[in-house]
Amino acid sequence: MSRENAIYIREALFSLKVNFSLTNGAIANLILVFTNIQLEREKRGITCFLVEKDFPGFIIKKKMSKMGLRTAQMAELLLENCEVPAANLLGKEGAGMAVFSHSIEWERGFILASAIGSMERRNRNNIIQASTSSRGSDRSYS
Repeated sequence: MSRENAIYIREALFSLKVNFSLTNGAIANLILVFTNIQLEREKRGITCFLVEKDFPGFIIKKKMSKMGLRTAQMAELLLENCEVPAANLLGKEGAGMAVFSHSIEWERGFILASAIGSMERRNRNNIIQASTSSRGSDRSYS
């Protein structure tokens, strides 16, 4: 079988069932899976796959309840003999760390953007309050 037509089977790679929790896993149509398909290469063997929820072996085991941030649903997922076609390889075999590093840079930027927006709003409100407040303006410091 040529690499172009290869099918990656998750269980065959590790001889175990892969069970994990994922934010928005219950509603995701597509997930990124980083896995080491060349164990002897250690982190240089990590490869990234796009796994679609319709693939055989992709199972949503259960939705999980949580105390906070309820808008981001959690679910326990299972990849059991999950067949992933070679066309769903993201990047090259063994390039998973590079894919992850690039994507996490974007993730950090998006997380920081909301924090910066919140800080700007609070700073603007503080400046307005300080400029309109009469507290202490009638004190004499002689």
